[in-house]
Amino acid sequence: MSVHAVFLVTNRGLDLWLVKGLAPARHLAFFADADRDADVLVALARRIGRFHVHVLADLVEEDFRIEKVARLHGRDHRALVERHLKREFRDTPYRMLCSRFRDESDRHRETLVLSGIIAPVQVDRWLQPLEQAGCRITGVYSVSDLCRKLFSRLPSHWRRGTRLLATLNRHGGLRISLFDQGRLRFSRMSLHDPQEMPLRDFLHQELRRSRRFYENLRLVARGSLLQCLFVAADDKGVESGEIDDGLSLEVVSEFGIGLLARRRRLEGLHADPLLCELLVRSPPDRAYASDAQRQMRRQRQMTRVAWHVATGSLAASVAYAGLVGVDMKSMAQTRQALQEARTLLESQLEQMEAKSPEFAAPVDLMETAVATAAGIHAHRGVTILDVLGRVGRVLEMHPAFRLKTLAWQTAGENGAASDAAEQGDLSGLLPEASRHRDLSATDVLVLKGTYPVDPRNLADAASRLKTLFAALEGIQGVEGIEVVENPLDPADTKVMFGQVGLQGAEPQFAPLGLILTLEKS
Repeated sequence: MSVHAVFLVTNRGLDLWLVKGLAPARHLAFFADADRDADVLVALARRIGRFHVHVLADLVEEDFRIEKVARLHGRDHRALVERHLKREFRDTPYRMLCSRFRDESDRHRETLVLSGIIAPVQVDRWLQPLEQAGCRITGVYSVSDLCRKLFSRLPSHWRRGTRLLATLNRHGGLRISLFDQGRLRFSRMSLHDPQEMPLRDFLHQELRRSRRFYENLRLVARGSLLQCLFVAADDKGVESGEIDDGLSLEVVSEFGIGLLARRRRLEGLHADPLLCELLVRSPPDRAYASDAQRQMRRQRQMTRVAWHVATGSLAASVAYAGLVGVDMKSMAQTRQALQEARTLLESQLEQMEAKSPEFAAPVDLMETAVATAAGIHAHRGVTILDVLGRVGRVLEMHPAFRLKTLAWQTAGENGAASDAAEQGDLSGLLPEASRHRDLSATDVLVLKGTYPVDPRNLADAASRLKTLFAALEGIQGVEGIEVVENPLDPADTKVMFGQVGLQGAEPQFAPLGLILTLEKS
């Protein structure tokens, strides 16, 4: 858990606040005289030298300048700002740009709000003992710039328009800052002496002065309504309400700011602990610093970046090594499981070999026999069953052919689906003109049936028959096809019948006989 030390520099001394983790800021010490308390401060700073040290300035000697310049960007803008800072605050190294915003009347110009501590001795007298003790000072920050962070935490209805924000430190320093649409325009500070005037009267007096001062600078329109938000734990001694015509006061507690309201961060009317915690939790991006301090800060930032890079590289290396170790362990477990499976399979194989009967044939001869059988099976010829299946699929595509008789014969063996075929002779299935043929030495397949013929359109019947014959002849295993009974043969008087020119004549079924010669197996 990081510990931060915040040195709050005021016109009446130096306060030391400690911020640890999420705990509220704790006041540790107060030094009134830098010369008299230098030794004590050095000893204390050496003890807290390992902490992050922040310096926060809340001084009357902090002055502001408003400049209207051409709107630039990048390196040109930085050079322009640096030139104006050196011209306005040439006698102090503590100078910075507070805010910038575009000019409403001319979009090519912008307004710069510059600030600087015109009496640098007020800061140097406290910085010297801290630097002598070797403290790692992160920067010299301004309460006025920190009020900009504080103002952005307020509810949105308080951030609209032009408003004043007032804070009070432990030593009577009252700072009144002017904000326009959330942008810091100016800030002034005055010291309160409780023996001369009560705080309520002093606050009202300074608000009136601030209004006249900002009206003279033309930052506030004369006669306009102006509200001041006073940051305090309660309104004891400072009541909310109207001060003058157009000028009112509103006390804003820590609950209105919304910074972990369960913890108490305001001490009465003082905003010091709240500002110290805000500095640690959300440090501003701008700070007062000399050239040497800026160089040291850049070196610390580079060291911090290098440390983070080294830490990230180390973490990545450790993570990669862990992943490699996990992968190696997983590979070892997988290798062991495979070895166990191999051992189990070898033992089962030995048991099977022990139970198997012994064969007289050697192993190489058995391997040759198995390979020969596989080759014979792969190169066997087309059988009659294969041809029958393919013929059936062709006839399904030509349902006009009504099959009545199917017979087949292989060389030396007969088989038929009719009475004539059962006697071992296929000649009874053939017409008289083809019965003299000897089919005993040929593998054949005989198909007999009828086919519809329309006397009015013989060309259509001839085309469909030609398609059927081509399909049967293209079957794998069929060597040729012979038509023994043709429905369109004019020489056959049983085929040509009917009268040409009859209207509405029905198709007649004529006999169709085919012999399919099969390839030799």
